[in-house]
Amino acid sequence: MKHYRPAGPEEMEHEDLEVLNESPVGDCEAETNEDLPCRTLDNFVVFDQECKNLVVELDELGIEGTDITISGNVEPLKAADMDGVASSGQDAFDEDDEDDGDIEGDGSSCKRGTDSSACANEFAQRIRLSAILNYETYLTQNGQTEIWVRTCFAWYKLLNPHPGYMAVYSQLYKSVYIAHQAIEHAKTNPALSMAQFSRELRESPSDIVSRLTPITDNDIRKYRESIIEEIQICLESTDHLELLGAPLIQAICRTGGGQKAVKRAKTSSSSIQRGARTTGKSIAVGEPKHENPACITPLIASIAQGLYARHLLSVSHFDGKKEDPDATAAKEVRASKLQADAWKKR
Repeated sequence: MKHYRPAGPEEMEHEDLEVLNESPVGDCEAETNEDLPCRTLDNFVVFDQECKNLVVELDELGIEGTDITISGNVEPLKAADMDGVASSGQDAFDEDDEDDGDIEGDGSSCKRGTDSSACANEFAQRIRLSAILNYETYLTQNGQTEIWVRTCFAWYKLLNPHPGYMAVYSQLYKSVYIAHQAIEHAKTNPALSMAQFSRELRESPSDIVSRLTPITDNDIRKYRESIIEEIQICLESTDHLELLGAPLIQAICRTGGGQKAVKRAKTSSSSIQRGARTTGKSIAVGEPKHENPACITPLIASIAQGLYARHLLSVSHFDGKKEDPDATAAKEVRASKLQADAWKKR
């Protein structure tokens, strides 16, 4: 079992985080989620802070009792990152006596086409994300697979995972990538056979896929339900449901076996676009839509005023008498002081 262990300082993401070479977004500009800064995270690791930084899958985001976050090397989004993926640093990870290695991120990162040894001393700004609200998968107009995460402060495009995290990340990325490639091939070559499709997957030029274990027919069977779910949601969001009848898509649906797919929330709109990216799926864990409001006393309501946008309901609303909340809060403060004085006298 592997745990993430930062090798150096990591800055916690916050509202005023200064990312090198990033143009600041004015308060008047960041009015919606679409106006949040767009950044990249390279050499990243997903882990659970509630379980001694246990390395986990991104799919586990939102499970009760977990506090999942991501650490990675941050940069502002460049034009080249819209449809391409940059190379990550090849940091080693340690193995203990029981082969339960801890992933150690040293914050180094190299650009594509450069020698990793030559980049060992290159500065990289490594951060740890605040609470992750949701993650989304995208099939771009150029046929590329992208995975994004969102916090309160920014959108982050995930580039290459840390080498020690590659095996854990493989399941999610493979299932999404296979689904997206099935859609692309169904558009351009609807009569493509499963054997030809599998061969083309193994010859994929994707940087991330080239780092994973080769995609096999067994992967298609193993991740079948997740692949089908991704295909359905992606086609629904892009208004191409007619492709569900393509021979290749039908062949994937008939593939036997497979694991149970993780259920994810569909996007709220039929098509969400940011630049050249179109959403295929979105899992939201930030704000439940059908959550019962929390009941609090008027005193707590006065303290929490402005801190929470919803889900807080003052119990004074249930009283038959209409009493000024401020007056009620003042009474509770006086009562608390009297009780404290009584305890001191004892």
